[in-house]
Amino acid sequence: MDIQTTARTELVDITDRVRAFVKESRISDGICVISTRHTTCGIIVNENERGLKADILDMLGSLVPEDRKYAHNSIDNNADAHLRAALLGMSETRGCLILRLIYMVTSFWNYYTMMRSCFDERLERF
Repeated sequence: MDIQTTARTELVDITDRVRAFVKESRISDGICVISTRHTTCGIIVNENERGLKADILDMLGSLVPEDRKYAHNSIDNNADAHLRAALLGMSETRGCLILRLIYMVTSFWNYYTMMRSCFDERLERF
């Protein structure tokens, strides 16, 4: 799955893409694990509500400011992205990811969200 981002740090709702991928797989029973191979990308399950999404981005910015002098920045100036992704985690196996009859059961409020926090690379492949 390719995800194109447009900002240094943003939340991208990938719920519909995950549902489509599962449906196309024709797997009727099992567990879907959503993960990323990139160390500046995190995967979370949370409400897809505008205010909460803004709060999550504000929280990440407060906990891991972009303009701090991190040791890793001497290599490629994206330590904040790695640290933010480390806080969120790189995969999800909770939040109703158990598959039954090709349907992904999620509650009304829960969505799978990719948090991308990187300076140079803006395309994430799952």
